[in-house]
Amino acid sequence: LQGDWSSDVCSSDLWHRGLDPHKQAIEQLAFRKTWDLSDIIVIIDDSPKKIASTAAHRYAWESPLFADRLKDLEKRKVKIREAIEKQDLSALGPVIEEEALNMHAIIESTQTKVSYLTEETKSFLTWIKQKRQNGDLLGYFTIDAGPNVHLICASKDTDNIAKLISQDFPNYRLLMDRVGEGPTIEKVTHGSTRSEEHTSELQSPCNLVCRLLL
Repeated sequence: LQGDWSSDVCSSDLWHRGLDPHKQAIEQLAFRKTWDLSDIIVIIDDSPKKIASTAAHRYAWESPLFADRLKDLEKRKVKIREAIEKQDLSALGPVIEEEALNMHAIIESTQTKVSYLTEETKSFLTWIKQKRQNGDLLGYFTIDAGPNVHLICASKDTDNIAKLISQDFPNYRLLMDRVGEGPTIEKVTHGSTRSEEHTSELQSPCNLVCRLLL
């Protein structure tokens, strides 16, 4: 939910808005030790985007669907917060899927008609729904401004889900991410070093939260 949630999922951070940086705050709602979620990033197409996502977000204001999106933000935010606090993936999942598809519907309905979802992406989303309906996996998708898919699931299920994906889509590359403990700020003096683990956690997409909600 753009504007209140930072953009990208696995650590669940709520951004409290303010008119200037000093009046803004970040509240982390869940941590790895309390809710161990993972993000399986499915690389369907890694070619450069024809239209940058920054431009697509500007075009969104042209969409006739955008006003309704803004009206629904608070309701979705409440649902998402409740699901995170209850650690209820079956409640969180449908909301993040709806949010992702709504975002893409908006940018596809602008005058510029930006379309990031390829036929391969749509086919993979159908595959996820079918596997979930059959009881083969418990995971929910979200999509940022591009053709690649993020599959949110419990960390204990990642190996099984990754195996299923690789069996049916052997050409797709998979990246594994999981909930972190949130970003930190440290003072770095000249000549000092940071561990690779620390650096990777700061750079990790999961610590940006809500690819869920972009």
